[in-house]
Amino acid sequence: MTAARQLWAGRSSGQVSDIMVAMGESISLDIELYREDIRGSVAHARMLERIGILTAEERTSIENGLRRIKAEIESGSFNIDFALEDIHTHVETRLGELIGETARKLHTARSRNDQIAVDTHLFVRRCSAEIAGLVWQMCATLYERAASELDTILPGYTHLQIAQPVRLSHHLLAHFWSFIRDLERLDRAARAADRLPLGSGAMAGVNYATDREFLRTDLGFREIYSNSMDAVSTRDHILEFLHALSVCALRT
Repeated sequence: MTAARQLWAGRSSGQVSDIMVAMGESISLDIELYREDIRGSVAHARMLERIGILTAEERTSIENGLRRIKAEIESGSFNIDFALEDIHTHVETRLGELIGETARKLHTARSRNDQIAVDTHLFVRRCSAEIAGLVWQMCATLYERAASELDTILPGYTHLQIAQPVRLSHHLLAHFWSFIRDLERLDRAARAADRLPLGSGAMAGVNYATDREFLRTDLGFREIYSNSMDAVSTRDHILEFLHALSVCALRT
């Protein structure tokens, strides 16, 4: 493995230690972002065609290549190379293998910074909705069971001692309302992630007249970040999501 294969090794000429490779790789974790990385790239390719950077033929070639990569990942046939470090470089490299030089045009008017930012926003938005669906199922189950246990009485405890008689339905609904608040927290996380960062570049925009409104619509975002530095540096949506999950986990 040569240092030249590492994105950050432009001035390095020697071998990179396997220990450093193991420390630097993230593909074992961020492979989970493959859907979002591919979805963001498809939208970006469509936008590049819209502003005249890509031809229709080039955009179609890129989209078809990205769909094939998605199918390879989901079938388990995609080759993981830890020297490539992350999901973004894996997709980029494989796309080049599939369609050649056209793949290099996909990164026009895009930095790795805003690419990763849009991936994490899409991921938090998707996962918040998926988990909220499961929590809602739990709420529905608790509510239905509580409705059938109105006449079941059991001892209520405080300080490890029997304190007052309570209905089983009252006990079950205590958990119901706790999970309802979890749904509210997940909704806040989803709303925090519902802003488009793509088009912000590394931190100060890009030198192309990109169509961010088109990207917003194509990717289904509610709004667009007003400041490029804020867009690529914020982790608010991730922290909101982790907080919601942490509180929810305490109940199970």
